[in-house]
Amino acid sequence: MNRANCLKEIVEFGAKRAEAKSTINGFGFDSDVELYQLSKGTFLKVVEMYLAGSIDSKQLEDWASFIECREDIDYMHLSDQIYQLANPLLTAEITPGNVEQIASKVKSS
Repeated sequence: MNRANCLKEIVEFGAKRAEAKSTINGFGFDSDVELYQLSKGTFLKVVEMYLAGSIDSKQLEDWASFIECREDIDYMHLSDQIYQLANPLLTAEITPGNVEQIASKVKSS
């Protein structure tokens, strides 16, 4: 699995996510190019997974933290939302109400 495929599997909660997580460590964090672009649709899909109970708040925080620390993922158009989810101790606790507000802002942008 190449680096771009690993990123896609991890960010999109793909079927090969566990394999991708172990493989991505061999590539490091730094990159001169962005190999994956986080779309609004993917962001909202993951938020909906949390709201539906498919993932918990820790998994959502870890997901956002993963994205935030990668130079090979383009998420600048969602940087405020990723920051909020990756840093609940600095921003706001991850709760269904707070996440619904974040999703609402993304949907209306």
